[in-house]
Amino acid sequence: MLLSLLPLFAPPRHDTKDTIEKCHMQGIEVKMITGDHLLIGKETAKLLGMGAEMYPSAVLIKAKNGDKESMHGYKTLAEMCEKCNGFAEVFPEHKYEIVKILQDADHVVGMTGDGVNDAPALKKADVGIAVHGATDAARGAADIVLTEAGLSTIVTAVIGARKIFKRMTTYANYTVAMTFRICFTFGLLTVIYDWYFPTILIVIMAVFNDGAMIALSKDRVVPDKTPNSWNLKNIFIMGMVYGLYLTLSTWALYQTAVKTTFFEDKCDLFSLNDRHVELRAWCGAKLEREYLGAPGSGMPFDSAAQFDAAGSVCQIPGYGAQHHICPQGPVAPGGVLDGDQPSALHQCMIEQKYIRGAMTRSLLYTQVSISGQALVFVVRTRDWSLANRAGTATYIAFLLAQIGSSLIGVFGFGGYVEPRHRVDDCEFCGLSTGGRTPFFDSKVVPIAGTESDYTASVIGCTGYVIVAWIWSAIWYVLLDPIKWAMYWILNEDGFRDQVAFRHEKKRTLERSSKEQTGEVFNGPAGFAPANYANPLGRASMSKPVSAVLDRKSAALVPINRTSMTISNDPNRAMNIARRSFVGQGMQRRTSFERKSHEIHAASPKAADAPKH
Repeated sequence: MLLSLLPLFAPPRHDTKDTIEKCHMQGIEVKMITGDHLLIGKETAKLLGMGAEMYPSAVLIKAKNGDKESMHGYKTLAEMCEKCNGFAEVFPEHKYEIVKILQDADHVVGMTGDGVNDAPALKKADVGIAVHGATDAARGAADIVLTEAGLSTIVTAVIGARKIFKRMTTYANYTVAMTFRICFTFGLLTVIYDWYFPTILIVIMAVFNDGAMIALSKDRVVPDKTPNSWNLKNIFIMGMVYGLYLTLSTWALYQTAVKTTFFEDKCDLFSLNDRHVELRAWCGAKLEREYLGAPGSGMPFDSAAQFDAAGSVCQIPGYGAQHHICPQGPVAPGGVLDGDQPSALHQCMIEQKYIRGAMTRSLLYTQVSISGQALVFVVRTRDWSLANRAGTATYIAFLLAQIGSSLIGVFGFGGYVEPRHRVDDCEFCGLSTGGRTPFFDSKVVPIAGTESDYTASVIGCTGYVIVAWIWSAIWYVLLDPIKWAMYWILNEDGFRDQVAFRHEKKRTLERSSKEQTGEVFNGPAGFAPANYANPLGRASMSKPVSAVLDRKSAALVPINRTSMTISNDPNRAMNIARRSFVGQGMQRRTSFERKSHEIHAASPKAADAPKH
C-alpha cells in the first residue's frame, strides 16, 4: 500500500545552462547520461537547452543486440549516440559502453561525474573530469579534479588550451614558411643569376625573426570555435605556399630593379640595372662625357684619337698612379692593354655592377625582412589580418626588427670582406644619376677580371628602402586570400565545414527552443508532457497556484482507516490511532467554531436587542 509520495525538486545550477551554451559555441557536443527516470532526464535536458531526444538504457541494449526497431531511424548505434541528446536510466556499464562507442567513432570524449557509478566511464574517457564533491573512486579514476562547484571551469580550460594551441600552430606555420622562403629566395637567385648574398645578413635576419617568434608566446589570440587538430602535412603545405609566394614577390622585385629601368623611369631613382647592354651604354656615355671633348674643352683628352675606351685603364690619371693596377705607371693616351690591365670600359662596367649589386642586396634584404616578418600577422588568425589586433609584444618586435632592417637598407652594412684585388679610389663608382654614392667613403672596388675573388658587399640603397616598404605592402594584400584559399582546399580545422556547422547549431537551438515552448505530445490519452509541475505527465493536473506552493500554509488531513491495517505492532497501531483521533477532533472543533461564527454573523441585530 502506498503510504506517501515525497516530491523532490533538485534544479540544475544557475550557471549550468550558460556553460552548456558556451560548450555548443565552442563546437563541443554535450550529452546527458543519467540514471534518473527518462521523464526527469528529458525535462532537465530541455531546461538546459540540450534537446529532449533521449532514450532509456533499454533502447541502447536492444539496439546493440541488433533490434532495428530500437534504432529509431538511425543507421548505426554510433550514429544514435552521436546525434541523440542523451540516455536515461543507465547503469555504470552503460555509461562505459556509450563512451567506448563514441571513441570508436573517432571522437575525443570527455566525461564528468561525481559518484562511484561514474568511475568506469571516467577511466575510459579521453578526459575524465571529477566535479567538486566527487567520491574518492571518481577522483581516482578521473584525469582532472575540479575543486570548485560548477562546470564553467571546463569551458575556461578549453578556451585556454585552444589559445595555447593557436600560438603553437602560428609559430609552426611562421617558422616553416620563413624557412622555405629564405631557402627558395636566395637559393634560386644564386642558382639562376649567380647572385650572392652575405651570410651575415641572413644570420641577422634570423635573429630579428626570433624576436617575433618569442613575442608569439604572449600574442593576443582568438580561439577557434571548433576543436583543433594537429595536422603536420597541412602546416608544411601552407608553409611551402607562403614561402613560394613571398619568393615570387622578391624575384619580381629583383627582376624589376635589376633587369628593367622601371624605377629609374617612373620613380626618378638611380638605376640598379646590371644588364651588360645597359652597363656598356652607360659607361660608354660616361667616358665620352667626361674624358672626350673638342680641343680646348678642358677635358683630359681633346679628341677621340687620343683616348680609346677599349684601351688600358692606365690612360686615366687616377688609375695610372696606382701601381698595383699599373706597375709601369700612367700610359700614353690611346695606350694598348699591357698584361693583366683591364680596359677603361671594362673597369667602368665592373665598378657599376659592383655598386649596383651592393645596393640591390640592401634593397632585397629590406624587402625580405619586411614581407617575411609581416607574415606573422597573417598566419596568426583565420580572419582578415588587418582587422584582427595582435598582441602588443608582437607589434613591438616587428617594429624594432624593421627599424633595424631599414637602417641597414639606408646605410648599408660594413661587415663584409673588401675585394682582395681592388682599386682604392674608384673613378666610375658614382650613381647612375650623377654624384657620389652615399655612405661609400672607402671607394674600394674590385679590379676587372677578379670578380670571383671578392665577397658580395652591401651598400645603402637610400630611397629604395621606401620602395621595399611599398612593394611589401602591395604583395601583403594577397596573403589573406591565399590563406583562405588554402584553408578551404585543405579544410584546415574544418574550415570548409564551419558555415554548415553554424547553420546546424542554429537550427538545433531553434528546434530545442520550440520543444521547450510548445511540445506536441503524442502519448496515450489522459497524459501530457511531463515537467517539474507535473512530473508524472497527468493531463488532469493544472499549474499549482502560489498559495499551494507557500510552505507556511499547512492542513491536517484525517486518516480514515483502522490502525491495525497499517501495522501489526500493537503499540505502533495505538500511536497511529491516537494521532488520527486527535486530528479528527481538531478538525471537528475547527468546523464547529467556524459554523458558530457564521450563525452569529448572520444575526446583526442580536447585539442591539433590549435586555429584560
